[in-house]
Amino acid sequence: RIVVLGGQAVGKTALVTRYVENSFMSAYNHTLEDKLFEKRGMIDQEPCAVELLDTCGYGHGWMKFRPTDNSVRVVLVYSTCNRSSFKLIQKAIYDMKLPSQVTLVGTMKDRSDARVVTEKEGWDLASQWGITFFETSAKDGTGVEQAFASLV
Repeated sequence: RIVVLGGQAVGKTALVTRYVENSFMSAYNHTLEDKLFEKRGMIDQEPCAVELLDTCGYGHGWMKFRPTDNSVRVVLVYSTCNRSSFKLIQKAIYDMKLPSQVTLVGTMKDRSDARVVTEKEGWDLASQWGITFFETSAKDGTGVEQAFASLV
């Protein structure tokens, strides 16, 4: 199971939808409750199913997430266009008991005109905590498959 965590309106649902359905939702809708997705595929020529939990970013309850076992993988998501979402992830990483497999994802890579968090800042944070890092665009698909593949 992969749990997708991050603040409100950072692109978690768009990221998961791009990965699972290979489509982009251009209209923004608040995710009001956690939603479970499933992606079927092949790993080492064996069929498998990956469960993805798209969490509601409203409020900061998600920051209290504590994995119950090490089989849970976590994607921590911030928007490259929102400095406070990056700061929230910095705090969450510090406060959480992270499982062994965590990926940091900066979304909206395609929005260079609105970028406020540099790619270097993402790399630096990931390096500091020994986790993987990807910048993605749910709109054009850049980096999405690679980010999730790093956890499967």
